[in-house]
Amino acid sequence: MTITRNNPPDTPHSRSPLRESVVPVQGHIVASESMESALKHLDAAGVDYLVLTDPVEGPRGVVSRSDIEQLQRKYPDYWSDMRCGNAIVASDRFLTANDSFDEAVGIMQQEGTRPLLVLEEDTVYGVLEPTAVLRWCAEHRPEALQELALQDLG
Repeated sequence: MTITRNNPPDTPHSRSPLRESVVPVQGHIVASESMESALKHLDAAGVDYLVLTDPVEGPRGVVSRSDIEQLQRKYPDYWSDMRCGNAIVASDRFLTANDSFDEAVGIMQQEGTRPLLVLEEDTVYGVLEPTAVLRWCAEHRPEALQELALQDLG
């Protein structure tokens, strides 16, 4: 599995607002690694999230610093030994680079306001950060902004 950002051809989809808002992957972690290892990766790289991958299943989602902090509060004695793939709830659906912000809003309404993994075919294209979705909502869907803003940011 490739975890790089492609330079797409110049088409109307390649210039879509969602595609332009996706940030490159800042790091990744394998589902079998511990949450403590994930925190060490985050700290070493100075980032707030990692892409969670599985050698068999491929991309699974995003592990955020907020996810780890929640586990630390909920399971203070053994959060560090939990495996990333078991501790993080994988999204039911990923975005594609050609999806709309409306689709991102729908996922966040169902699954919470958190970084969303964006794929292009079998390749991880990047991550759509919650702030980009909230900014878009402020301009295009103010009724959804309040709902998303009230959720815990991931």
